Amino acid sequence: MPSLLCEEASVPGLQALWAPTKIGMWTENRVHGIEFFGESAAFTFYCDSDWTPRTYLENWMNEVVPAGGKEPNYYDDYAIFGQVDVKVLDRKDNVRSSWKLMEAFPRLLNITPVAHGGDGVVRVSVTFCYRYWEAGPSEGIGGLIGPILDAVGGALGGPGSPL
Repeated sequence: MPSLLCEEASVPGLQALWAPTKIGMWTENRVHGIEFFGESAAFTFYCDSDWTPRTYLENWMNEVVPAGGKEPNYYDDYAIFGQVDVKVLDRKDNVRSSWKLMEAFPRLLNITPVAHGGDGVVRVSVTFCYRYWEAGPSEGIGGLIGPILDAVGGALGGPGSPL
């Protein structure tokens, strides 16, 4: 997917699955798995004078169900190679965090309002479905993990703890 002047993106989440577990006379909540939280991600793109983001997304949606048709193509034809890269940039365009939405495809291309007297920026909103996601390197938080773990370990009597 080309870079499409993204104004806003939703970052995917994770959810710990838990169940009450009997341990002797006590019942405790124990994690038994983890799953992807949500199956879709919403994006808003700035639209240029050539309507590049809207055109690109319309063409991709035509790969899902051909224009004028009612029968969708095979999943492998439109989603298996679909990947949406979400990159968080700082003010100097350095990538601070990233995620890859795998086997993605556009599910909803929202109505794009236009007006004769409109002097603002036109925005295109789209919702993607995806099968799973992968986190990329996170330079922005990498420097925080060590101190956070040291603080937690110190409070619990772990490495670096005065206890």
